[in-house]
Amino acid sequence: ESHWLEADAPVVYGFNTGVGPLKNLRISPEDNDRFQRNLMISHAADIGDPAPEEVVRATMLTRANSLAKGVSGVRPQVVERLIAMLNQGVHPLIPQQGSVGASGDLGPMAHVAVCLIGLPEAEAHYQGRLVPAPEALARAGLGAEEFALKGKEGLAIINGCSFALGYGALALYDAWRALHGANLACALSME
Repeated sequence: ESHWLEADAPVVYGFNTGVGPLKNLRISPEDNDRFQRNLMISHAADIGDPAPEEVVRATMLTRANSLAKGVSGVRPQVVERLIAMLNQGVHPLIPQQGSVGASGDLGPMAHVAVCLIGLPEAEAHYQGRLVPAPEALARAGLGAEEFALKGKEGLAIINGCSFALGYGALALYDAWRALHGANLACALSME
C-alpha cells in the first residue's frame, strides 16, 4: 500500500482527495477503494452507438501501454488485467458520445474501467454477444469477483486521451495503407 493513503499523509490529488470540484475533500484510507469505484461509476455515463471493436481494442492497448510506463501510480495487476481482457476478447461497451473532455477521455475510459472492475452494470462484448461484464470476465477465465482499484488507479485509468488515440492510430494506419496502395497504383500505371 502507498504511504499516501495513510491518515496523516500530505494531501495528494487523487490519492487521498476528491477530484475536480471535490479536490479539497479529504478521502480517508478506509474509503479510498469505494471512492475509486464510485469515481468510475460517476464518469461512465456516455451515450450513443457503441464504438467499433477495433477502436475499443486500440483504446485498451494504448491505455495499457501508457500505464505500463510506470509513472501513473497503478499496480502491475491493472495493466495485466487490461492485457488479459484484450487477449481473451473481452471488449467493454464504449458509447461514442459524451466525454467530460477537460482531462481527456474520462467518459469512454470510465466504461473501460467499470468493465475491468467487473461491475454488474457494465457490459462487454464477448464471443459475439453483449453480456454483463462479470459474465464476460468469468467466461473468459478472468474471475467473477470484483477487481478493486487501489490508490489513484481509477483516476489513472480514465485520465488521458486513449480513446481519441485509439481512433487516431487506426486512422493513421488506414491512411498509410491508402498511400501505399496509391503509390503502387501509380507505379503500375507508369509501367
